[in-house]
This record gives sequence, C-alpha cells and structure tokens, in this order.
Amino acid sequence: MSVVIHTQKEGIYLGSCMGLGFWSKLDSCGQPGVVTFHNEFAAKEYVKSWDNIPEGIEFTEVYPDDVQYASIAACVHTGLSGCFSQ
Repeated sequence: MSVVIHTQKEGIYLGSCMGLGFWSKLDSCGQPGVVTFHNEFAAKEYVKSWDNIPEGIEFTEVYPDDVQYASIAACVHTGLSGCFSQ
C-alpha cells in the first residue's frame, strides 16, 4: 500500500512541476495517475515543505500501479471517486 494526499476542495495531489502543485479537481493537465508516498509519515513530511498548505488535508492508502504512481482507477477503487473533476 501507498498513500495519496487529498482534500475535498482540491482533489488528489498529482505532483508538482517547476514549483507548482497540481490537483485532480483544479488542473490535472491530463495526468493519468497521481503521485504516491511510501507511508503517511512520508506524505506528511512532504506537505510540511509547502509554502501554502490547503485546509482539510487527508491521507488515504491506495494500491499503487507502480512504485511511484496510482492510476485514477486505483484511487476510485479506494473510494476517492469524488476527488476528480466531473
């Protein structure tokens, strides 16, 4: 199992590029999956490095598709279907 970061408002944290964070409900940029963390502690430590931490951060375990990413299907299977734009 791995862990994903998510909020009700922003959705699931997809990852970052050039200093910008991307979220599934805001601007997924066509990403087919989301970044995962080895455990909740690692995810929490990563969040601490952000300048702006969104309210309501949650951490949920998912079965990743590979070492670093989980597909949208894997997230939906875990019960995170509401974390994606409709």
